[in-house]
Amino acid sequence: MNIAICDDISSARAELTDYINKYSLSTANEFTVTEFSSGEELCKSFINDRSADLVFLDIYMEGMNGMETARLLRSSGFGGEIVFTTTSTEFALDGYTIAAAGYLVKPYTYEQFSVAMNTVCSRLSNALKSIEIIVDRISRKIPYRDIMYIESDGRYGVIRTESERIKSHLTLKELESVLCSEPYFMRCHRSNIVNLNHIAAPTSEYILMKNGERVMINIKENLKIRQQIADYFFSLTKGN
Repeated sequence: MNIAICDDISSARAELTDYINKYSLSTANEFTVTEFSSGEELCKSFINDRSADLVFLDIYMEGMNGMETARLLRSSGFGGEIVFTTTSTEFALDGYTIAAAGYLVKPYTYEQFSVAMNTVCSRLSNALKSIEIIVDRISRKIPYRDIMYIESDGRYGVIRTESERIKSHLTLKELESVLCSEPYFMRCHRSNIVNLNHIAAPTSEYILMKNGERVMINIKENLKIRQQIADYFFSLTKGN
């Protein structure tokens, strides 16, 4: 795994590097660590080589802050994991737009760091998960992370990605039984399943996706749905 550490305090970068090395030894995983002292420096590096899988990003930095840096990374195509290191969780709900893997509140212990790393490794493993469906009599695997939402079309479910509308041979109920075992998939309407990692914001009448599309919700279950979404993103701040 290629890891980038972005923090304008050198001692904070050094401590995090030590934690990563300790975690590497205890888990027999190999990590390559690159340090950056500013968001601008990190973004310039990503645009040039795009090698990072995980970014530890301080929120309160001189110049471009961590949240601004994260948004620029995402808009530049960064699909890896982001863990914020910060003195406060006041920006936690902004994880809706960033899809952060977690927050480490300074000063944090090695044990807290390990929990965050376990979450990241799990998420990266989940990124490899896919669902196999039959499309025009041909078997095809669709990565979970590419699925924005699923809508019903008559008897069958249609999988929506950023670039495709894929009609499956499975019913919405069958798709629900497979996908909704993951905490980031939710049945939000009798006609829709949504991937929470692609949500921009929930409203009282629909879910706004990051690409601007709207997904219907069961309005009678609005409060329950919004609470489930909030609980999912809050769990990321706790490293669960």
